[in-house]
Amino acid sequence: MESSTDITTLSEMITTTNGTSIPTSEDEFKFDDRAQRLVVAITFIIVSIIGTIGNTLVLIAVAISRKLRTITNVFVVNLAVADLLTSLSIPWNAVALISRNGWPLHPYICTLAGGIMYLCIVASLYSLASVAINRCILVTKTLHVYQKIFTKLNLVIWIILIWVVSFILVVFLPIVDVGGLGYNEKYSICGQSSSHPRDDIYQLVQAMGSFPIPLIIICYSYIKIFLHVRNHMRVMSTHMPGGDSSNQTDSTVAESVAQTANEGNLQNGKPQKYGHHSSTQQQQQQLETPQQGGVKGGTETTRDGNEMAPSLSDVNTSSENGGNSGSNAIGNTNGDANTNANNSKGSVIARDSSTKLRRGRSNSRRQLQITKNMFLVVCTFFLCIAPFTMCLFFDDSDPFVPYASAIVLCNACINPVIYATKHPVFKAVMKAMITCRFKDVPEPVRMVHRLTVNRANSQR
Repeated sequence: MESSTDITTLSEMITTTNGTSIPTSEDEFKFDDRAQRLVVAITFIIVSIIGTIGNTLVLIAVAISRKLRTITNVFVVNLAVADLLTSLSIPWNAVALISRNGWPLHPYICTLAGGIMYLCIVASLYSLASVAINRCILVTKTLHVYQKIFTKLNLVIWIILIWVVSFILVVFLPIVDVGGLGYNEKYSICGQSSSHPRDDIYQLVQAMGSFPIPLIIICYSYIKIFLHVRNHMRVMSTHMPGGDSSNQTDSTVAESVAQTANEGNLQNGKPQKYGHHSSTQQQQQQLETPQQGGVKGGTETTRDGNEMAPSLSDVNTSSENGGNSGSNAIGNTNGDANTNANNSKGSVIARDSSTKLRRGRSNSRRQLQITKNMFLVVCTFFLCIAPFTMCLFFDDSDPFVPYASAIVLCNACINPVIYATKHPVFKAVMKAMITCRFKDVPEPVRMVHRLTVNRANSQR
């Protein structure tokens, strides 16, 4: 009796090469329902088509518009490249799902497709973390610090590090025989090989290296941005007269990052400086006004000790003071001449200061809107990846894993939609491309400009 029991027990178990035992295929879950596999495969194909078209448009948009060649968009382009490669690798998973008898092509094709897909997903995570760091430094630090950190050389090194870390987590470990990539018989897709004896270690290292670190960076960065803007709103509100609270809020939010929310532009190899020390602002500082409530010399000072752009009321007060001093000198010929010159100079400076301030506020609002849009991209990504992450903590979640994987891959086609609907410059460029109205492209490159000029001349 004992021997027959042992034989029965052994027949229900399979012993692997390293001595560990696993359940037989009768007890192990396998995603073999034809209808469900077809649904997931169709989802993969749709995501692949939309993602390929959308991310290609994003890359072309940056290529043809100099206005999109900003520091933040370096990471956006890197994210688009990762999403494009993910979209191109997805169809091979559809082939694996549709096939009835396992992987029908050469095993290396499935290994390559699975490796690229996982590599690009990790690169996307670290690209989003890099965007969060970029926006945090842009909003909370001075322009000098921002431009010192995000030089062209540092950006190149940064992008390379993103891909090196992703390569180590996804490709290097299988090379040293910690886990494997290829056809996953359990879920019938190209990805991690579930038959490898060290697959559990590989999954653990990937999960710990690719998800928590970017998540912590992203949460910290956007929380810091929120706290910084809120604190500056409180400080600025103490210097603002009563009035419409909604208008005050918009103005305060814009002014709260007026010094630091000026994007460096990578044209001619140097960032453009919307400087804090421009000649116009130096002239503004000469319009001395009495110190009231933290305002000195027409320049508001934040809690960080950073100087903000002067308000319009300060500039007008300075001009009025100049006018009053001129009126007291009537009757003296030399005094009249000097007063007129001073009034004229003060008027020009006030006009230039007003224009500069309006531009600064407009640019600050644009930078805050871009920050909100990038935060939306981050939220979308984590909403897509959350179901798959939750599956890792539940042993009985195997039937839902293929659907969770499809949701993760949907993120590859969502980002271009966000850019096209929320980002004003991306929206304008993509609309111009889709409608073939390249003359509407903001700040087009020379080739596009020549194309539009030649087309206009041919139509005459």
